[in-house]
Formats: sequence, C-alpha cells, structure tokens
Amino acid sequence: MAIGDEFGNYDALGLARLIRNREVSAAEVMEAAIERIESVNPSLNFVSVRCYELGRSLAAGEIPAGPFMGVPFLLKDSFMDYEGTVSTQCCRMFKDYVSTFDMGAVTSAKAAGFLLVAKTTAPECGWGSQTESPLFGDTRNPWHPDHTPGGSSGGAASAVAARVLPIASAADGAGSIRFPAGDCALVGLKVSRGRTTFLPAYPDVLYGGGVVGCVSLSVRDTAAYTDAIADYTLANQYRLPEPERPYVEEAARDPERLRIGYATESPSGLPLDADCVAAVEAAAALCESLGHDVEQTGFDYDFAAMAEIERRFVTILHGMVYDFARQEFGREPAEDEFSTFVRRSAAEADGMSGLQHALDIAAYRRLSAQMLAISEPYDIVLTPNRVISTPRVGRQNVATTPYEEYWRQIMLEDIPFTVVANWTGQPAISVPVHWNEAGVPIGIQFMGRIGDEATLLRLAGQIERERPWFERRPQICCD
Repeated sequence: MAIGDEFGNYDALGLARLIRNREVSAAEVMEAAIERIESVNPSLNFVSVRCYELGRSLAAGEIPAGPFMGVPFLLKDSFMDYEGTVSTQCCRMFKDYVSTFDMGAVTSAKAAGFLLVAKTTAPECGWGSQTESPLFGDTRNPWHPDHTPGGSSGGAASAVAARVLPIASAADGAGSIRFPAGDCALVGLKVSRGRTTFLPAYPDVLYGGGVVGCVSLSVRDTAAYTDAIADYTLANQYRLPEPERPYVEEAARDPERLRIGYATESPSGLPLDADCVAAVEAAAALCESLGHDVEQTGFDYDFAAMAEIERRFVTILHGMVYDFARQEFGREPAEDEFSTFVRRSAAEADGMSGLQHALDIAAYRRLSAQMLAISEPYDIVLTPNRVISTPRVGRQNVATTPYEEYWRQIMLEDIPFTVVANWTGQPAISVPVHWNEAGVPIGIQFMGRIGDEATLLRLAGQIERERPWFERRPQICCD
C-alpha cells in the first residue's frame, strides 16, 4: 500500500498494526511523516528541532515490538530529554544544548516502539497557555491559523490536529495538555499525581502537580500511551497502584451510570465567555443523553490564595532553570538569552525566603483539600478549560506581553479550572465536543477521582463512539 495516501486514516495503534503486519515498512511511514511535517509546518510553525536522520536510522534498524512499533514520534521540546539530541527549552540560552540522558518517559516511549522524528514548540521554559517564544516565534492552530493551538504543549497539538502524526508527547503543570487538546479538538489526559513522572532529572515537579502524557486523535491511543509510560518504580515517591486492567481495555468499555456535576462559574470571578458556557452545556447534554445523571454545581475555592502560591512556585522553577544555565555554561546569561518575562520571574525567586516557600507548601496542601471537596459528591466534574474561548495568536507572548499582564491572563483567564487537578492530584481529560459558529474548537475537561483514570477513559471512549470526531478536518491539514 502507499502509506502516504492513507496515513491520515489511522491512529497511532493503527499505524503500528500496519507495520507489525508488514503491510508497510517503518521506513516508509517515517518518510511519509517527514513529508507531512514539511508540507504544513511552514504555515503552522510547530517544529523546534528536526531529527530526520535519527528517525531514518531508527526506522532502518531493529524496532522494539511494543504497542506503537515503528510509529514516528514528536517529542515536546520542554524538559523532555532525549540523549544526544538538541533540547532547546524553546529558549535562546539552550538553543544548542544537547541532552546527556533519556528521561524515563522517553525510555518507555522507545520501548513501546516509537521512533523520534522531530521536537515540537512550546512557550519559553514551558510556562504559558499559548505557544509563542522569542526563539521560534508563534505556533498556530490548524483549525483557524489566527488562533493559538494552546500551550504549553501547543506545537504537539498543532501537528497532531493537522494530521502530521496521530500522537505527540505533552506535559501538564497547570493545564498544558488540556489547553492544547481543547484548542485543537484532540484527546488530552492529565493523569493522577504519581501515574507518570519527569524522572530521573526532575523528581518532583510542582510537588507532583507536573505530569507527562500526550495529545492524540483517539482515546485508545491516549490510553495505550498512558499504559506505556506509567511509572511504577520505587524512585517515584508518589507512585500509585497499577490499574486493574490496561487502560487501553478500559477505553473500549462503557462506564457505569455516572453522577456528573458541571460548572459554568469561574472561581476567579470573571464571567465565562459564551462559547465556554455553550461547550460545557453541550458536553453536559451529551452525557445526559448517554444515561448519566447530570446536575449543575459550584466550583469555588480560595482562588486568590492559589494564584499567589502558584505564581511563587513558577518563579522558583524559572529560578532553577536560570541557575542551571549559569552552572552549565559557566557564565551569566546574556540579556537576550532569556526573555524579560523569565528573567523577571527568576529574579522574584531570588528574593523569596525559605520560610515563605515552606509556608506556601503548607498552604498548598490545605488548599488542595479545599479543592478536593468540590468534586467529592461526584464521579466526574465537568468544566470549561478556560474562562475565555480559544484565544488569538499574540495575546500571550513572553517577548511582547507586559509582565504583570502575562501573569493576569494566566491566573484569571486560563488556569482557574485546570490547575485544580494539578494541585489535588486528580486526573482530568479533555475531549472534543464543541466547535463555535466560526469553527474554532472550544475546550472542556472532565475531572475524576484520584487514581481513577479508568473511569475518565471509559467516559471519553463512550463519547467518542457516540459523537466521533476522527473524520473532522481543520483548515490546514495534510489530508
């Protein structure tokens, strides 16, 4: 078969089946992936590092017979180390930095059969709900190119939505899988604290709030990817028990009758855009039609306290990156090697006391309990991803957006709903259920109980079977 003509008809597990059955070779699939990248990347700008020769070499060699055997892979270029490849963090300071090790999720992806073909764009140093960096510029949404594909995993989502490949790696510290999934009409699962990790280099990102995952075209791909990279090693201090059955099997089963609460008021106090309300109400109506018990609920917690603590936590991460750069390169970074935003954020961390950070950790634990109480009466809580609808390119750029405005946008407009799952450790998933009148996807999330990814995947699979999205295509697309 000529895989180039049929590529877009398969999810990642489907491509792997073709390769495993020798209906097509891994080398042919790799060449098709490279062609697809080059055909649409000039319009969308989702590639940060091309790894084409490595990909060709891997496709010509011995490939692990895992669930994704021979499937080309896109790796997020933000704290996702792959030994021997350039890892820029989408930052001028690291534009030539070469990783010296594989992070655990990369090792697991290799064992699952993935073959690296390229790396994808993110905001500088990974903090942002849009993907716009001084090093690589603006990444665009294939559904409507004047809109963002989200962030921080926006390059990954842009590429997958454009049908370059059916799956790409992602990570989430406050919504960075769910924003791009929602903005680009993809599946994006943020797993429970401890299900996946940034080990070995980063053992405790945001106190377990940071996790790795993927964005994909199908629920079963997301489920199988989670099965593949889940971390049950002793090094994982938050490790969870292994699930009763593989998640890829759970995705094929309908859930039992669920009690679902949905919210349309933001804890930040800002009114929701009409598109966001419509998206939640559409998802709620769909769930009710599937036989679930659905009711409106509140979604209130001490937002102001959360926002202050989250800001300080992020500035500490920027401070750590800045300090690593000093040590790694043996000099003070030049003024243009970090954006003004990251430099100022790191400077805030320099002025923070150890006592303040200890108090923040204690308050973080107390607030997390308050947040958990929101979802306690329900099997699932449904919310929008953002307070605002999918934003346009240029709204949020570390190089051009004023410092305090950047923080205001993220805290008030972007993360009030999504950050809750990162703080509490709950799993949450975004699936495509709503496009506005202009054809722009509007994201929603379903948030579940800690450790219960299975129920979320069963519900997502049920929605996918009832309201399939695989055949829908964006404006800019390989097919």
